[in-house]
Parts: sequence; C-alpha cells; structure tokens
Amino acid sequence: MTTTGNAVYSTSKSPNAGFVLYPKEIVVSSTVEALLLVRITPGTFTGYQPQTMLEYQFPVKARETQRVTFEGEMAVVGLGKIEIGYKNTSADGLFYGTIFGVEVANNA
Repeated sequence: MTTTGNAVYSTSKSPNAGFVLYPKEIVVSSTVEALLLVRITPGTFTGYQPQTMLEYQFPVKARETQRVTFEGEMAVVGLGKIEIGYKNTSADGLFYGTIFGVEVANNA
C-alpha cells in the first residue's frame, strides 16, 4: 500500500486560547481503497477544560486523490494534536498507518 498526504494549516491568535491551528485542507492519494482518518485532540491549559477527541473518516478510492476541506470549528486550541492516517482491510486484517501528525504548542 502506498499512501501519501499533505495538509495546509493556518493560525490565528485567540485572546483566551493562544494560537489556534485550523487544518484547512488535506490531500491524500492511495494505491488501494482506504479510509482516511482524522483525529483531533483538543489542547488544555490553565482554566480550559479539554473537550472530547474528534474523529472523522473519509473514504479514499483506489488510484484517486481525496481532497478534504475543513471548516473553522475543527480547530485545535492550546496544546493539542492533529493526527491524519489511513486504514484499510487486507488479507492480514485491519491495517492502520499514520501519514503524519501535527503537534500544536500553546503560545498564550
């Protein structure tokens, strides 16, 4: 299996939460049919209660490019993480591989 991906991010300064990272767009291509996974773990800092981790799944067809565009509400605030990966079922069962992850530092 060959899966590649990249993403475009933008940041904005929030008066209460430091820098906010928005995943604007993710582009993934795969040689086989797979499922694109996006896990967003909200960050924490003093006075901020962590929210539930979000997971989104998007199908990726074989030999096609999947382009996913996100809206502003899918942001990581403070110390958080965005993990983008893929999974597919094969003869060996479920396979999961991480394309890349982004660590977000709290700069408040």
